[in-house]
Amino acid sequence: MAELFTAITDFILAALCALFARAFTRDDERWIFRGPLVLFAGFALAAFAGGIWHEFFSARQDLAQALVWWLSMSFTGVTAAGLALVGLELLGASRVRLTTILIVALLAVYAVLAWSDPRFLIALVATIVGTLLCIAGLVRRIRVPGSSLVLAGLGISIIAAFAQQRGVALYPGRFDHNATYHLLLLPALWLIYTGLRRLAAERSTPQRYQAMP
Repeated sequence: MAELFTAITDFILAALCALFARAFTRDDERWIFRGPLVLFAGFALAAFAGGIWHEFFSARQDLAQALVWWLSMSFTGVTAAGLALVGLELLGASRVRLTTILIVALLAVYAVLAWSDPRFLIALVATIVGTLLCIAGLVRRIRVPGSSLVLAGLGISIIAAFAQQRGVALYPGRFDHNATYHLLLLPALWLIYTGLRRLAAERSTPQRYQAMP
């Protein structure tokens, strides 16, 4: 039953992030970079693959189980790349093609490592690096509307991740630590999305970013 609730909450996260990603595909919502789209699309795919794994494959030990887990891990890497892109653009990275090539190359290495070592540790390290880069960019642009909301969302997600690693559960045995973690991510993702939308509203006046110290 615990795996069922974990899968359900995963699918809810996937649907929510798919909607968030879609908002950043429209021309009138596009910001000066592609970080939010990569972030939410990667999260949606990671959560969807994670839900499938928890519901159908967690008790299996075969190639199919390993493949679904690897997909979830790989898309978690894409999510981390989205966080990093948000931070890099806020820090002033302007060479979009070079940045994209570098991110894709790192993701390829990450995918190989995730297949050879299926432990969650590699996804955790990638997420920490992406989060730190994102925070660095947000702190630099703290006076831009929306930055504080994204920081608040990241803060909640960090607390949620810590609670997950400590095994904190709303209802041990039924609603386990993974399902509890997913539940806590809902307000965190909403804050991140809302903050990025407000940041996106500044796209029509890019000189404001350049004028800030």
